[in-house]
Amino acid sequence: MVIGEPTGGGYGYTDGGTPTTLAAGKGTSQVPDCARFRADGSYEVMGIQPDILVGFAVNDGPQLRAARFLTKLPDAVARVLSVQRTTAAR
Repeated sequence: MVIGEPTGGGYGYTDGGTPTTLAAGKGTSQVPDCARFRADGSYEVMGIQPDILVGFAVNDGPQLRAARFLTKLPDAVARVLSVQRTTAAR
């Protein structure tokens, strides 16, 4: 059960990425050199969508984020318990 906000996803770097020289300006850039796959085979680039969305605002401080999170926690617990009961009944 994931509670929170969607992540942006992205690519990864091993040992800082792959240095690549740009043709036009001869500058160099570090290019991502790995991709991460989840156990279900999906690709991380799309980010993670939470099972229960918590609407955080940009200016929310830690206390307000915690308060918003706590309002969603009872729903998350209820959903987990429901799944456990359904699984146990099989």
